[in-house]
Amino acid sequence: MTLRTMLGIGWSILCGFAGGWLVLMPWALNVQGGGDWTTVTKVSFGTGLGLLVFCLIGLIATSLQIVRLLARPRQARAPEPAAQQQHADQESLDRALLQLATKLVADLEAPAPGQAQPAGPAPAQAAGATAANGISNRPQVPSTVPGGPTEGGAPQTGGGTPTWRRVDQ
Repeated sequence: MTLRTMLGIGWSILCGFAGGWLVLMPWALNVQGGGDWTTVTKVSFGTGLGLLVFCLIGLIATSLQIVRLLARPRQARAPEPAAQQQHADQESLDRALLQLATKLVADLEAPAPGQAQPAGPAPAQAAGATAANGISNRPQVPSTVPGGPTEGGAPQTGGGTPTWRRVDQ
């Protein structure tokens, strides 16, 4: 349902309640005694009746609008140009993020200018393999728990950022 339909039904029902109250109010509040209708009763009843008619007209018009909407045959629609544009934008964003991530990885793996090449196993050695001396060439990351990294080690501070070196046990 559309907003227009909901508002039409809501206002029609609200007018119906107000009209019904105005029609019944003279007798509910005992304004109308016995005998002929007073001016207050005539005005209240006429206004309430007018609101009830307005309510019925609104409900009929809204109901016809709903029936017309439901009776209309559904058509297979082609994707909107805006949806196609959004899909193209998403693909270009994905490509840009992939390029950025690739460059970031390359930048993180390259040695910083002015720093010596770190001493370690040859690059041809597979990551995670064990060197001849029994020390793993996997990078050691600092642990969030106080006391050292998760695989054991000691911090080596020497100029820049601390690195972790495996300590033989």
